[in-house]
Parts: sequence; C-alpha cells; structure tokens
Amino acid sequence: MVRLCQDVGLRARVLAAIDADLMVAGSKGQRRAHPLLSTLTALEGSIAKLEDACGFTPRARSSLGASEVKRVSKLEEMMARRRAADRPA
Repeated sequence: MVRLCQDVGLRARVLAAIDADLMVAGSKGQRRAHPLLSTLTALEGSIAKLEDACGFTPRARSSLGASEVKRVSKLEEMMARRRAADRPA
C-alpha cells in the first residue's frame, strides 16, 4: 500500500513536470518526446499492478474472493429502523 501511494505521488510530480509539453527540444534542436514520458508509462504500469494486488479493481476483488459491498441508502436505513420499531418486543 505504501508503494502504491508513493507511485501515485511520483506520478503527480511527473505530470506536473511534463506540464502539457509532450515534445521538447533535443540536443540538436530537433523535437523529441519528453524524457519523462517513459517514466510516466512505467509508473502507470506499476500503479495498475499494485491496484490489482491491493484489490482496488472489481476484477482483482473477485479473484481475491472479496464480495462487493452494497451501500445502504439513507431511505433503506430509515425504513429498516421503522420496521424494527414497529415489531412487537
């Protein structure tokens, strides 16, 4: 989990450094891809693998045997409390 957080933070810094300039001037003045693009690509792959390992994707959760948790809406909570209150003790 720590590694995932570190990679996400590093990805944000790399994106800020690239700052929409995907092309930069090369040593002889030619246009070339920003050198951090390869780092960004590697980070994206690393983040995806770590998200799978932590079970952060639906596919990863199903392979880990984790069931999807359904959030109970406020209306459902209120109706359940009312049903419980209406039952005889």
